[in-house]
Amino acid sequence: MMPGQSERWTETHRHRKPTEVSWFEPRATTSLDLIAATNAGVAARVLDVGAGSSTLVDGLLDRGHRDITLLDIA
Repeated sequence: MMPGQSERWTETHRHRKPTEVSWFEPRATTSLDLIAATNAGVAARVLDVGAGSSTLVDGLLDRGHRDITLLDIA
């Protein structure tokens, strides 16, 4: 990570709601579709790296997934 990036992200998340950042999506449709395309099934383990305040986990739970790990350095 470049110098100052940690502080930048801390400030971004401190002063903005998850819905106020440009990368927010109310439903992680593309990611959900790609996961479904693997045909791994709902019993498969899923690791969401860089989860942040993503809605991917909500979509996975809605589809029946239960073995989900979220990882975010922040």
